[in-house]
Amino acid sequence: MAEDRSLQDLVLDPTANVAFQVREYLQQQIVTNVFTPGMRLSENELSGSLGISRQPVREALIRLSEHHLVRALPQRGTEVTRISLSFAISGRFIREAVESAIVERVASRAADLDFALLQDLLAAQRRAAGADDHRRFLMLDDQFHRELARLAGQEMAWRTLGSIKLHMDRVRHLSLEDATSILRLVEQHEAVFEAMRKGDTANAVAAMKAHLGAMLVYLPTLADRLPHFFAD
Repeated sequence: MAEDRSLQDLVLDPTANVAFQVREYLQQQIVTNVFTPGMRLSENELSGSLGISRQPVREALIRLSEHHLVRALPQRGTEVTRISLSFAISGRFIREAVESAIVERVASRAADLDFALLQDLLAAQRRAAGADDHRRFLMLDDQFHRELARLAGQEMAWRTLGSIKLHMDRVRHLSLEDATSILRLVEQHEAVFEAMRKGDTANAVAAMKAHLGAMLVYLPTLADRLPHFFAD
């Protein structure tokens, strides 16, 4: 079973909340499309693979269902949901509003801020793009946006976006087909960075909106190409 193969590298910490660890891992598998839409997730098989009781697995699946990543099927267990177009688009809308405000604040305080970590992250993104390492790039992408929030003094805002952008993240992982697309994203990050560094609030906001708005351009084509991955 796919669950068994994917769970082999999950080592549970018995001193931490087990249900939380299982949820985080399953969520990552779904968001990165290792667990694809329509895939069945069995409480019995998951608990057996992990060597734990069914209760924490059940709790994890309930939490995932609250974020519309899985759904319970009467008499048939639980399955991974299709990617909701409406959730992805709404998540992008909310994220654009929040992150536009973040980069505006960062740009307005540019003279007092240290941009060294952002520069390091951009260099690392370039290397990931050169290696065609999609998984690492997306990790660095999140780190870049998280650092923007930190510089703006809005770490809570980024944490709040975590659950809001889950369906958008599923789209992001589907859309990175080649290094060229990654390089475009790096260039968009660099445009945001340069505008902020110069204290140019208007162009920083415009660059962030262009960056996050790119999803609206490629999403219809992606949904047409992979209709079994999407709903509504």
